[in-house]
Amino acid sequence: MSLKFVGAYYTSADSQLKASIDEKSQVVENVQLSMFTVTTDTTYDTGSQTQATAFLSQLISGNLDVILIDEESYEVYVKQKTFLKLDDFVNEYYSVYGTDIKLECFEYASSESDDIVVEKGIYGIDITYAEFFDDMNLEWLYDKEKGQEKSMIFTICQSSKKPEKAKEFGIEILNTIVEPPIDLTIGITGDIYSDDVEALEKC
Repeated sequence: MSLKFVGAYYTSADSQLKASIDEKSQVVENVQLSMFTVTTDTTYDTGSQTQATAFLSQLISGNLDVILIDEESYEVYVKQKTFLKLDDFVNEYYSVYGTDIKLECFEYASSESDDIVVEKGIYGIDITYAEFFDDMNLEWLYDKEKGQEKSMIFTICQSSKKPEKAKEFGIEILNTIVEPPIDLTIGITGDIYSDDVEALEKC
């Protein structure tokens, strides 16, 4: 099965990440791994253009099965009919595993002015907080200060030659989703004073 990371992700050792996925997965034994790193700081130099060309070539040739992609990149490629429609997959997942975990799904439908017609449906599933990739050599490069939130979306390539294997792998990931951490902001009002702001923040 062929797996592509697209977006704000990086690994310093493809072989190590591949070995970790092979070891953890009960579905794939020899994952073909590649990465197209795109961040808010990406400049389309020769290296980036090479990665973009390679990604396009993989899409056209049908040499990709699963694409794990951040939200910014997903919004670009879903319009190009890159991903397989997942409505039936999501319904089948709920029928087997129940609805204790509510999947966050990404729907899309092309508008009348679009050149490419994309049928209304689910094309991605949020796996940002799936634990499957924990303790692996995978680095997240999102930057909240620059408006890029942490995100990872499971998709299956429209031209995949192994969609059933891709769905099985997707189930493995979905089954490790946990509740996202709570972003708690504390406000203090009233007649309270401290001249040690750093100590107060630590509290």
